[in-house]
Amino acid sequence: MFKKENFPTTLFVTASILAFIVFVLLFFVFSFVMIDKTNSDFKQGSVNNSTPNKYFLKDNNEMTDPMMTRVPTLKNMLAGPVINDVDPSMGPKDAPVNIVIYSDFKCDYCANQEKVVKNAMAVYKDKVRFIWKDYPEVDLTSPSFQASVAGRCAQAQGNFWNFHDLIFDRQRDISRENLYQIAKDLSFNMNDFKDCYENQTTRKLILDDMTEADALGITGIPFMYVNDQQLSGEVTFETLKKIIDTQLEKTQTNVK
Repeated sequence: MFKKENFPTTLFVTASILAFIVFVLLFFVFSFVMIDKTNSDFKQGSVNNSTPNKYFLKDNNEMTDPMMTRVPTLKNMLAGPVINDVDPSMGPKDAPVNIVIYSDFKCDYCANQEKVVKNAMAVYKDKVRFIWKDYPEVDLTSPSFQASVAGRCAQAQGNFWNFHDLIFDRQRDISRENLYQIAKDLSFNMNDFKDCYENQTTRKLILDDMTEADALGITGIPFMYVNDQQLSGEVTFETLKKIIDTQLEKTQTNVK
C-alpha cells in the first residue's frame, strides 16, 4: 500500500519520464525534418543522405530530477556531436573512428590542427572519417562567419574541401572579393555561388552547428571529438594517434 506522502514524488518521477520521452521523440522528428529540408536546398549529389544520424546522448540519470518535472533541453541531452550527412566530411561513412572538429576559417590553430588530422587520415586510411563543424564568431557580419557561409555554398557545389583549403591558405584576407576569387579559381558556377552567398542561404547550417557546440559547452577552438573522446586545443600527431588506436581497440572489442 502506498504511503500518502510518497505519491507526489511518484507523480513527479512519472511525469519527468513521460516529458523526456516526448521531448526525445520530438527532437528526433524535428532533426530529420531539418535535415531533409536542408538537403533539398542542395544540388543532387552534393550532400548524401544515406548515412543514418548518430547521436551521443547522455545517460538518462544525468537528465532527470525525481523531485521536479522539466522538459530536457539539447544541452541536457547531448554528450557528443550529432553525426549526419549535412556537415562536410571526408573518409568512409562506415569508418570505425569519427573525428569531428569544431573549427573557424579565421583560426590559425584550427588550420594547424587539421594538418595533424589529415596526416592521421593518411596513416589510418579507411578507418577514419573526418567531419567539419562550423564554429565561427557570433557576429554574423564578421569575416569569420561569412567565410563559413561561403564554405557551405561551396559544399552546395560539391567542392567544400578544396574551397576550405584555399580559405585557410588566404585567411589573412577573407573578404567577399577574395571568396569570389576562390570560387572562380575552382571553376564554380558563379551565378549560383553568388546567389547562395548574397542570400545567406547556408546560414542556418552554421547556426545549427554553433547551437550544438554551445549545448556541448565548447568555448574554444579547435575542439575535437574522436568518437566520444573530447580533445580541446591543439593536439600533436602522437597524441591523436594514441587516441585513434584506443578507439579502434574499443571498436574491435565491441564487435567481438
